[in-house]
Amino acid sequence: MGRITSSGGELKIKYRADDGTMVETKGNSSLFDCVEKSVMNLINYSVAITIAINSSIGKALGWKLEKEESKNRWEYRFHIWSDKNWVARISAPSRVVLRIA
Repeated sequence: MGRITSSGGELKIKYRADDGTMVETKGNSSLFDCVEKSVMNLINYSVAITIAINSSIGKALGWKLEKEESKNRWEYRFHIWSDKNWVARISAPSRVVLRIA
């Protein structure tokens, strides 16, 4: 399912076919103007982007909220540009910065 936001960004949501559960949400804009609701006890986008920006220096170009099946956890991933392309991973339930590489 895709949607164009009022800021011109694209938002995509992926669901599992067998039971309809969400497995991924991603966007190509650092602006996220959709209605935010906390789901499944995860931090919302505004909190996650603040953590990512405060943990690195740069501008967020894209993002994803994804269920990391191998670790059975939800993660936000932000693509951040400064002197090179970085990826910041934030634990969606705990707010912990998992990795910046």
